[in-house]
Amino acid sequence: QQGGRCAFFGEAPYVRAGTWRDNLLLGIPADEPFDPALASEVWRATALDVDLAALPEGEGSAVGERGCRLSGGQAARLSLARALYQRAPLLLLDDAVFPAVDAHVRHWLLRHLVRDGPLGPRGARCAGLTTVAVTRAAEVVLAASLVVALSPSGGRIAFAGPPAEFVAWRALVRGPERALQGAADAPRGGGGGGAGAGDD
Repeated sequence: QQGGRCAFFGEAPYVRAGTWRDNLLLGIPADEPFDPALASEVWRATALDVDLAALPEGEGSAVGERGCRLSGGQAARLSLARALYQRAPLLLLDDAVFPAVDAHVRHWLLRHLVRDGPLGPRGARCAGLTTVAVTRAAEVVLAASLVVALSPSGGRIAFAGPPAEFVAWRALVRGPERALQGAADAPRGGGGGGAGAGDD
């Protein structure tokens, strides 16, 4: 499947000197043609299209050494955009992008990237994409197709199932009023085609 390619978005965004497009294309074979339609879709999904529209040279603008011209949120979203542009069948995702952005951008990402976008159940099925996310964001957990919760002691699987069953399970473990909070403050997890959380 596409050479077994895997895309990764880690906790620490990686940006190198060059342009926005240079960073988007990191890891893409040199002989692979640039796909402007896909790039446009990725820029929009990560809410970077607005940032690029404000730059005189758009995606041809320089980001500075190690992204020194970017805010923390822009650097995180640029790294995420690169992972999405890879078109790999497997995406390993750390949700560090959400704490790095303001509430407005966070809402956009959750809607256009997670719920209704390429990482959501419908978009993932259409693209043949599986996302494994390590997350503390309850919204990401609820958008997953499968939730795997790990216990902090030894990393054993404490729960595996759909989000609705996860919420019910958390309610039994922590009480109804803390069911979703449990997903939000969990330390570790992973999910196939979605997200995961830990358990205490």
